[in-house]
Amino acid sequence: MTTSRARVTITAQGVQRHYGSRAKRFAAVDDVSLAIDSTRALGIVGESGSGKSTLAKMLVGLEKPTAGTILLDGQDMTDMASRTEGMRELRRTVQMVAQDTSSSFDPRKTLREAVRRPAQLLRGLSQTDADAEVDELLALLDLDPKLTDRKPGQVSGGQRQRFSLARALVVRPRILVCDEVVSALDVSVQGTILNFVKDYCLEHDCGLVFVSHGLPATAFISDDMIVMYKGKIVENGLAEDVVTAPRHPYTKSLIEAYSTSEQSA
Repeated sequence: MTTSRARVTITAQGVQRHYGSRAKRFAAVDDVSLAIDSTRALGIVGESGSGKSTLAKMLVGLEKPTAGTILLDGQDMTDMASRTEGMRELRRTVQMVAQDTSSSFDPRKTLREAVRRPAQLLRGLSQTDADAEVDELLALLDLDPKLTDRKPGQVSGGQRQRFSLARALVVRPRILVCDEVVSALDVSVQGTILNFVKDYCLEHDCGLVFVSHGLPATAFISDDMIVMYKGKIVENGLAEDVVTAPRHPYTKSLIEAYSTSEQSA
């Protein structure tokens, strides 16, 4: 690593997230406990509806737990999100790249404005310095700088996803949460981006939470892995162990389904 910064931790204890009325309540996340730190990469795997994206949003303060606590270095994240300076500290420390990039950008602003703004607001950089860092990130992500003059709706979904990644990394977060970060990318580009994210986090002493339904990509990029099913964690351990020696029937079914699809491809 080229930098060495103090360790940052996120700890979730007994976290739940319910939707609906009391008479008909749905638990998107049900009694989840986990620990994340800035020295490791955690993969969260599950099919659609497993609760993994809801959990990711709670880990960055975008969703409030119905029950349980989420602490960032011992500070209650819900309390931090309720205060202006607390929210700024939260955003400086934890950044998320969401799956739905179409709604995560202001359609009225150019992509350069969107990517540059967090560096100015959260790091206090001048426009000139922020632009220089934006250009550096775009080069690493193989994005043409000319695209920054366009609005979000004027680029492809894959390009917009990479701009979203640049917007998160320009803050230099301590923990990066990626929700299906390669879902909108061509297969030929996915490996390049996965390698970039993995190398970036190692080089910049940044923890990673990688949320995906894809087992191979998650196993490649993660040190540890949890498997979610119907809002619960059904398996956790070292990523290699979860993939090669799964214990829970649901994890086994995911691996078998992937193996079958590979054989038929």
